[in-house]
Parts: sequence; structure tokens; C-alpha cells
Amino acid sequence: MKKSILFFTVIFFTITAYPQNDSVKRIRIYTSPLSAIGYYTNSMLTIGLEGLPVPKWGISAEYGIKIHDFNGYDTSLIKSKGYTYRFEIKRYDIIQGHFLKKHKVRDYISIEYRYIKDQYNRRFEYLDDALNEWHIDNYSVLKDIYIGNLKFGLVLPFLKRFYMDVYVGFGFRQKKFRNKNIEYNPALDDLPFYDSLVPVPPPYDFEENSGNPNLSGGFKLGIKL
Repeated sequence: MKKSILFFTVIFFTITAYPQNDSVKRIRIYTSPLSAIGYYTNSMLTIGLEGLPVPKWGISAEYGIKIHDFNGYDTSLIKSKGYTYRFEIKRYDIIQGHFLKKHKVRDYISIEYRYIKDQYNRRFEYLDDALNEWHIDNYSVLKDIYIGNLKFGLVLPFLKRFYMDVYVGFGFRQKKFRNKNIEYNPALDDLPFYDSLVPVPPPYDFEENSGNPNLSGGFKLGIKL
């Protein structure tokens, strides 16, 4: 975490060392609204900084901290907290067709690295076969996610200095989940997906260390300084 903040600071001072051109705003501050909604993970508030140290090239750093845990299982096993950071290098104006120039839209391709750190508490209900009793298992999840993407995006200006950055990407996601205080043993216990009357949620975020292809999409809102 300290290294990410240091790197963010270095990028800021590197970008601001270049002279600003009034016709091309080279420093941008933005946020990722989907992170606040918590579509892929718990809700995080993010802020990012992008600079264009040379024409057609951009470099950005983004940092976010968890502001809300959607599962609501505060069992006090561990403190619910998390953060994320993202680094990205962009090459602008790959296509630059007539339509894009006319509407002052800039296209780009980029290479992105993102890291997500999260920890929280979970619980679920299961049947202990040995005792023939129902149990509620409270446990904790320690999550690390590493993401690398190749992205294509469009920067859409609106008003005078504001813009929307819309993108899609494809890459690789490495997930590492670890659990604490868990009692459920799949070899000895049964976990029905649904009871006769009340649905029983299946267990998730169990021990895992896996890599998978990653398809991403989203948008950012920013202002040009």
C-alpha cells in the first residue's frame, strides 16, 4: 500500500514538471463510478490522476479505499477493510477518423495493471451429518486479486473541461482467497442449495488460487485541469 501511494506521488510530480499547453490540458483528475457502486467487489471510492507528458501518450495512477461492505455480516472476526490501485499507460489517436475529429473524441489503446485487496466476514448455514444438526458458520475472507488488461477506449468531452472515458478490455485475472475461522467440511457436512421453505445461500469465497481470462468494461468521469 505504501509503495502504491509513493508511486502515485512520483507520477504526479513527473507529470506536473512538464509545461502546460492551454490548448491541450495535460493533467486530468477522475473517478471510477462503478467502483463506488461495487459491481465486481465491495464498494470503493476511487480517485485517479492522468497526465500527458508527451503528445499522444498518457500515464495514470488510481487509488481507492473500501467505503461499504455489502454482505452485512459483521461478526467481528476480522475488521472489514480494503483498497485497490491501478496503473495504466495509454497511446491516444490510433484511429482518428473523421467522426472522432469532428466531435473532438479521442480514442486510445492501453495496458493496465490493477490490484484489489479486501477482507470481510461471511456466514452460511449447513447440516452437520455427524450430529444431524444445522449450523451457522461465521468465517472470514482474505482476498487478493491481480488483473492485467489490454484496453480500447474513447474519451468523450462534455461541457467545457469534463469528459467521460468509456472502455472495454481483455486480459487475465489471478484470484487468491484465504479463509479464517471456517468450520464447514465438505467431506463431512451437507449444504443444500435450497431448504423446503427458506433458500440457503451456497458457500462462496472459499479457499482458492486460480487464474482466468478477464473481460472488463466500464467508464470514468473526469475533469481536465
